[in-house]
Amino acid sequence: MIITDELFRIALAKLFRSGIPAKVAVALSGGPDSMLLAWLLRNQKRRNNNLDIYAITIDHKYRPESHREAWRVHEWVKGWDINHIVKALEYKDNLDPSTMNNFEEVARDERYKVMSEICSRESIPALFMGHHRDDQLETFIQRLQGNSSIFGLAGTRSISPLPVARDLSPAESPAQGRLQLQIARPFWEFDKADILETCEASGIPYVTDPTNKDASLTRRNYLRYLIGEVIPNMCATLHTDGSTDGIDLTSPYSSIQRSELIKLHASCHEFATLFEDKAQRLSQYLHSHDLVKEYPHLGSLELTLPRPCFQETDCMVTSRFLYRILHLYSTLKHYHWAYAKLERQLVPRIAQFLEQHKPGTLKITMMNLVFEVTNNDQLDLIPMKIYRCPIVTKNAGAIEKQLSLGVEWSEWELFDSRFWIRARSRTSPKQIRIIPYLHKIHKPMVEELLLAAFRPNAKYNTLPVFLEEDTQKIIAFPTLSIGLPDIGLEYEWSLKSNRFAYCEQPSTV
Repeated sequence: MIITDELFRIALAKLFRSGIPAKVAVALSGGPDSMLLAWLLRNQKRRNNNLDIYAITIDHKYRPESHREAWRVHEWVKGWDINHIVKALEYKDNLDPSTMNNFEEVARDERYKVMSEICSRESIPALFMGHHRDDQLETFIQRLQGNSSIFGLAGTRSISPLPVARDLSPAESPAQGRLQLQIARPFWEFDKADILETCEASGIPYVTDPTNKDASLTRRNYLRYLIGEVIPNMCATLHTDGSTDGIDLTSPYSSIQRSELIKLHASCHEFATLFEDKAQRLSQYLHSHDLVKEYPHLGSLELTLPRPCFQETDCMVTSRFLYRILHLYSTLKHYHWAYAKLERQLVPRIAQFLEQHKPGTLKITMMNLVFEVTNNDQLDLIPMKIYRCPIVTKNAGAIEKQLSLGVEWSEWELFDSRFWIRARSRTSPKQIRIIPYLHKIHKPMVEELLLAAFRPNAKYNTLPVFLEEDTQKIIAFPTLSIGLPDIGLEYEWSLKSNRFAYCEQPSTV
């Protein structure tokens, strides 16, 4: 099927309720998907002179010819009235990317980082990518093999926030004026074959990356080969003359042919979207009724959930809501795996506790958090306190941060994967350490003048404190805005941004 300008316009209308933004970017690899995407956007620009298109080509340096190919793409699009940017990736310690075992993961993170910086600099709210239905199927099978949840099986939506691989400091985060960049995928309902057919019919040039067909190089390549060649051959009807055609419905592999996988993925996507929407409505309800109380300075929160949240299928909705809100407070290194723990362990245990109809409090430690759930059968609301689990003394050293302070602000430091902190000294240079407060150990180390004005107790355990190297005394509790007045020290702090929160489309999208 040819992807006409009209079909593309309809796809854009599904993505952007208020019309396509006036300024957009395209991730232009030079392959058929991105080249067709840039070409179709160029055609839309001819209808709308206000549309400003930026194309970003990343040279991954994986193959010797990648630099030459990137500039060949530049020659192809220079007459398309597109602002084309070519950027070569720089790898940590100048490593050769072809020697990396995790090249795909590293390159993806670096690619998103560069494109995000360009879009931020140019005030671009939407980045277009050529992901299509075949990409969805490959991801779907990967996650199916990995025992993923229904939300993992659903894959990415046709429009979603830019995935961020690391926690951004306050200087980098959208709260400091940076746009929340959206990824737009207008080819989500088109096949790879449709894209190739349109390129051929319209004479659109493109680069063919030979590594994409190497089934031994990556798991995704292998799945592409499996879906595109192996399974069709295994399902084909074999004739006596050795030729094949059609589909042999008696084949044990017919249920995993491409058409069946598309139907299965569509069902998973529909199912996951239904529960995601319900979880978002639950979030809106709880916030609007003041049933979510957050205490950023303590790194904790309190939730009050209606009892039905822990009954039957609503348990999945509750799990998804918790997943969306807890990233701020959890110190997990790979938080994206946390949903399975919530759905399969935490919420079922709470539901089982409530089913016993006994008054009391259940305390569960999971995801480096403590969940305190109180039951009173006379009430329809379930209070839940959530806070950082205790830090074992022998592990405290791994969390510490060392700062050499002068009159200029230090770099932002992420303490315990929760609090961003920076400081400076208004007087002489100063050496301090940021350590987690452990009341039994550190109370004697609190500076006497500070102790006289402030009585710390165990509820402040795990909070960051400043320890002066010279005196080995605790001189400040920065998140509580409590410190000695005469030490000439200034500090700022912020709870990390929630990379997994619900994100509304900006007004321009």
